[in-house]
Amino acid sequence: MKKSNAFEVQAQRSVAGLSPESIAALESGTTDGLMLCLWFLVREWLALGGSVLQLRHRISPTRIAASSPEQRAFLAAGCDLYDVLMLSPQGREAVLKLGLEPLLQEPKGE
Repeated sequence: MKKSNAFEVQAQRSVAGLSPESIAALESGTTDGLMLCLWFLVREWLALGGSVLQLRHRISPTRIAASSPEQRAFLAAGCDLYDVLMLSPQGREAVLKLGLEPLLQEPKGE
């Protein structure tokens, strides 16, 4: 029996790079569903780039340039889509519904 590599396993868990939660959001056919899907993509792309959505404000062009080529692509795409979504009222509303508010300040140490 043939062993599956990591890429094949990832492909089995998603369709066209979309997670099951993104697919469900798209299938809803609503604007809210589309916005949720786009935010899920931002979250996924930033994670693949080595960051998190809540820390988008800390991702600078210098940080992107210093990353590996794969991470660079995901960080740049995630940041661009994040910035576009934050320009629309629907995008800002969706990020609040998801509880993915960006951190506007660094957490204070104890």
